[in-house]
Amino acid sequence: MLKETILTGQYSICTDGAPAFTGKNVGCIALLEKFLERTVLKYHCIIHLEALCGKTLELRSVMEVVVKCVNKIRAKSLNRREFRQFLEDIGQHYGELLLHCEVRWLSKGMVLSRFWSLKDSVHQFLTEINELSEERKYLLDDEWLNDLAFLVDITSHLNDLNVKLQGSSKLFTNMCNDVNSFEKKLGLFVGQIAQKKLDNFPHLKQRQVLNVLDTDRYARKIEVLQEAFRSRFGGLECERRSVLLFYQSICIS
Repeated sequence: MLKETILTGQYSICTDGAPAFTGKNVGCIALLEKFLERTVLKYHCIIHLEALCGKTLELRSVMEVVVKCVNKIRAKSLNRREFRQFLEDIGQHYGELLLHCEVRWLSKGMVLSRFWSLKDSVHQFLTEINELSEERKYLLDDEWLNDLAFLVDITSHLNDLNVKLQGSSKLFTNMCNDVNSFEKKLGLFVGQIAQKKLDNFPHLKQRQVLNVLDTDRYARKIEVLQEAFRSRFGGLECERRSVLLFYQSICIS
């Protein structure tokens, strides 16, 4: 949506980052600037930026195994019914696995959480039907399970931020404050994990009891995530102050 900014008299536009919008030469914004013969203030969807930051965790190997296991069980109605019956037989009442949608970050968090709860049952079921022999090996691998536990926990924190950023009545300044607070929280997480304090990572803490964790590795991953937030959201602070000044001037008047 194109709007005229009151403070500067400039036009501003917010996009979701699609190539058709953000192309440097033939994107929608570039063509719009040529048409208006002036520079347009460009804003990016904050929720989409948060999802892009999450991709810097580089734990694709974990998600690939999870998605293959889930899809194998969910893709065929027979497998799905058999798995549901299997859970009832062994006394686990979690319902069934959730289907992962790559587009929706929240779905990734819910799938991971449910998969973690059912990982032993998933391995046992896939063994009984003799499917995904390569993926089943990961479900018994300590290092992979450590990565899965870390991904479940950090995705949960990202989901909490995602929920805070949603809603039709959210003010831009509040959203900036939520992002800024989360970035500082990541710094706190780095220090806690480096000291092997995992109270904010309950699933990873479960793995700590069972085996030795490479906590430095996970601390580095959070540092990379924090740097991604700084890089992508670095320009928001200046805009937040300008908008906050505008709000204050309206209240005073």
